[in-house]
Amino acid sequence: MFENIEIEKIIIPKSIKNIGDSAFSGCKNITEIEIPVSVEEIGCDTFACCNIYRLSFSRESPKFTVVDPFIVRNDSMCAICVFRDSQELEIPASIEEIDKKCFDGCSSLSRVTFATGSVLKRIGNVLFSRSHGIREIQIPASVQEIGDLCFYQSSLSRITFASGSTLKFMRYAAFSSCKELKEIEIPASVREIGNGCFHDCYSLSRITFASESVLKFIGQWAFGSCKELKELDIPVSVQEIGDRCFHGCNSLSRVTFASWSIGKRMGDELF
Repeated sequence: MFENIEIEKIIIPKSIKNIGDSAFSGCKNITEIEIPVSVEEIGCDTFACCNIYRLSFSRESPKFTVVDPFIVRNDSMCAICVFRDSQELEIPASIEEIDKKCFDGCSSLSRVTFATGSVLKRIGNVLFSRSHGIREIQIPASVQEIGDLCFYQSSLSRITFASGSTLKFMRYAAFSSCKELKEIEIPASVREIGNGCFHDCYSLSRITFASESVLKFIGQWAFGSCKELKELDIPVSVQEIGDRCFHGCNSLSRVTFASWSIGKRMGDELF
């Protein structure tokens, strides 16, 4: 729309509802921008080839609801261009879902926080994959699902879950290859740890489950190649453990299967 390298500052009027595709593409001198409360949709490649290091949202409650504010249409990866150069981002409280691939490959992004009162329910597939700048993140209590490959190959060293977490599903390879992650506490509310969820987390040495855990399913290769993992207590609630769940866990010396009973399934070649 603009493609003007001379533009250094943009103030978006509070009357604007939609920012169209490629609206500010090529405006290389824009380094910071605030999205007003009125905006309901940001299109594809809106800030492509910009050098934005900080993109913020109005402190007033935004009107975004089910869809994410960054809109990734037709499985495209357009949102990469929006946040490629961003260093920090606060997700507005009213967002209920962040779509897939939104921050995939955002190498400069080093800090992501969620506004107080967040109602976020789902973090989409491949969301922070290969985002090597993010070291720590706290998942809001409202989040119920972490999608496939969400943090795949990210540089996270610390993941925490807000008090009162309602998380139910950690999907396929959600934290796979997070090689700097050393420990994690699984919220009591989690029902399913998907296939390969923590596969190749080489530094992961401690995994704990809450005593009141309702975990039912641990998928195939879920903890495969976690080479530093030494011991693990499986909650009594677990009903199925997938094939090769602990394959390649060379330091694992003790696994406790609490009250394992007839009718529950333990996979083949578990170790």
